[in-house]
Amino acid sequence: MAFYLSTDAVLDKYDTNLSTLNVESLVIGANVPKSKELTISVGTGGTYYILIEVDTDHYVHESDESGSNNIKSVEITVGGSPALTGAFRSLTSGNWSNPATWEYYNGSGWITPPATYPSSTSGEITILSGHTITMAIDGLSVDEVEIASGGKVTVNNATMTIANGTGDDFVVNGTLELTGTGAVTSTGNLIFNGGSTYVHNRNGGSIPLATWA
Repeated sequence: MAFYLSTDAVLDKYDTNLSTLNVESLVIGANVPKSKELTISVGTGGTYYILIEVDTDHYVHESDESGSNNIKSVEITVGGSPALTGAFRSLTSGNWSNPATWEYYNGSGWITPPATYPSSTSGEITILSGHTITMAIDGLSVDEVEIASGGKVTVNNATMTIANGTGDDFVVNGTLELTGTGAVTSTGNLIFNGGSTYVHNRNGGSIPLATWA
């Protein structure tokens, strides 16, 4: 049995694998009580779905293996953490260096466009689900970054530096991609959580040093 976090009630490759649970074989009509504690990390509050998939590895043969008859969806509401002054979040897909790509929290509300784009001197930086942000600024230093599930950062023909700041420095729940001569250097920590994706879409170069959940 597997548990996924999704923005809809359909299981697909963009959903985050939260955990698994072993359940022994049951005879027809039998049941067994089970419980599982799940930790959910999202870039913003709202409506989400916990998808519960049984027989994940398809050990039990069914006449129709293509459907979703082995998946149960549970709708949940996640409260967002209060934003801190100086925080940035993506407003739309676009270039990292374009202020119009971002919203900025000024202490009382989100404003756009901000005066500049985020860096390691900013507050928390969140790339929301459905947004692809292209980093093409060579040597830009970033910190307190989270790519939400369904979000993506592409480092294209540039070197992104992850600074060592407070807490986790760069957390990937979505996708991080290197293209062209894209590279990542770090004095901080880079974390790929379960269900996240790293794409090495370039010739040569090094895979970033990271913690892989």
